[in-house]
Amino acid sequence: MYSMILRSRGDRAGAKEALNDLFSRAEKGLAAASLVDAHLQMAEWLLEEEELQESEKHILAAMRVREEAKAYFNHGLIFLARGDSLNALQSFRRGRQLSEPGSAVEAECARMLQKSLGALGLTGPSATRTERAHPLYYNQSNVLSTLLVG
Repeated sequence: MYSMILRSRGDRAGAKEALNDLFSRAEKGLAAASLVDAHLQMAEWLLEEEELQESEKHILAAMRVREEAKAYFNHGLIFLARGDSLNALQSFRRGRQLSEPGSAVEAECARMLQKSLGALGLTGPSATRTERAHPLYYNQSNVLSTLLVG
């Protein structure tokens, strides 16, 4: 909370320092939920600053502690920014599965899931034909069929 106050006042350096302090305290025994929240908050800030690699480090650190819908959503955004629609699709799908029905995270994951499917050419009236023509179909048809069924 303190880091959010600092950031809202424009003190990004102070906010990052407060989060780093939280990380070190969390590693010494603070509740896992606080650690996950701190990692996700830092990941979102870094994502806003387009620091994808650093943001991904915090997302993966949060995921090591606990699976979280928001972590999968943010990881999907990173994959999209890199042009990796298949991994983005998987992340948004997992985020949707973990989110509460009717929540904002579920809605955003569903929206981005459709965007990822569109980027792979797997939506619209010609989805079947497009799916067969897509190079990923031949190399990873089992992955795609699993993603589309679930």
